[in-house]
Amino acid sequence: MMDTLLGTSAVLNGVAIPARSLGEALSRHCLSVVIHSDYANSEFPVLPAYLRGSGIPILLGDRYILVCTKHQLQGVDLERVSMFAEGGERLISSGGVRSFVEPDPDSDYRDIAAFDFTEPCRDIPELRRWFFRLSELPPEISAEANMIGLAFGFPTKEQSINSEERKIVFSRRQMVFNLDHQQGSDRAMFTVRLHEMLPIDPDGVSGGPAFVVQMVDGGPKVYLAGMVTRAGRKSLYIMKIEIVLGFLRSVFPSSPGS
Repeated sequence: MMDTLLGTSAVLNGVAIPARSLGEALSRHCLSVVIHSDYANSEFPVLPAYLRGSGIPILLGDRYILVCTKHQLQGVDLERVSMFAEGGERLISSGGVRSFVEPDPDSDYRDIAAFDFTEPCRDIPELRRWFFRLSELPPEISAEANMIGLAFGFPTKEQSINSEERKIVFSRRQMVFNLDHQQGSDRAMFTVRLHEMLPIDPDGVSGGPAFVVQMVDGGPKVYLAGMVTRAGRKSLYIMKIEIVLGFLRSVFPSSPGS
């Protein structure tokens, strides 16, 4: 499908990515949100951790930030939000959290939390490869402008554990979508229709990234378009990237180059 729609390649942050490899290249910018716990409270008997959906690792200026929805962290001690280092055997804690105190009853735009992983990424360089450099926004987000969209997430029911190696076996799902021509009244959000109905409960997909491919200057170009806030088996509800970026700039005002 990608080869047919995009031809040979698409440009992502100035780099041409072969169409057949685009899904793989984008998927690494979706991480599972891991909560450090004691063994008694863990959903995995051999690991002190449990999972709470998906997140987007973003590089903004020189700051490494993991973004997700706030609702997926209900009842969680936010200081325990972590990510796994390469190999899934070592938990890395964040350097602090930023979020809205109260939700907005009329919009999902406050359903966001951001965790600062700048210090861990400085100490552990291999972590940096997961973070998406947010350098430009899509010119517009519309059914007419978008050629195709790709979203990613970690459905809860598809995650498992390797007891012998004592690590989680993560399963990241790719979802191909098109924008609905008729959008809702919430200007912070947009809705999309999946090409294929999800065969499983979409719980766990919230917080994952949504990318769009648009024709720019005569060729296909890839943009991070937003963050999944809610998911059904046939559709996704997505917070626009400019809303995410506005929040990050307000709580991390000293990010050079952002």
